[in-house]
Amino acid sequence: MFVRDVKAIMSCEDYLKATNEYERRYLICEYLLDWTLCVADHKISRKIVGMILDLDETAFGFCISSFDMFKNRVLEATKLILAEQSSSSSGSQSNTSVQQMS
Repeated sequence: MFVRDVKAIMSCEDYLKATNEYERRYLICEYLLDWTLCVADHKISRKIVGMILDLDETAFGFCISSFDMFKNRVLEATKLILAEQSSSSSGSQSNTSVQQMS
C-alpha cells in the first residue's frame, strides 16, 4: 500500500509539473507525514519528515522504496530527536542546578 501510494504521487499532475527535485520531494514528504504518524509521535513527526526531506537523493530513494525502509528511517530519526531532547534537557537541568546553587 505504501509503495503504491508513493507511485501514485509520482504520477500525479503536480509531481510531473514540478520544476526541480526539491519540489518533487516536498510533494512526497507532504504525503509521508501521514505514514510518519503511524510510526512516531505526532509531536516530532514534522521534524522527522523534514529530516527525510534533507536526505541525499540515494538515501531518499531507499527511504521511499518500501514501508520497512521508511519505518527504519523514521525510527532512526526518532532516536536521534529523543537523544537530542534528552541531552538538551540534561544541559538545562545542569544549568538550572548551577544557577540555584549561586
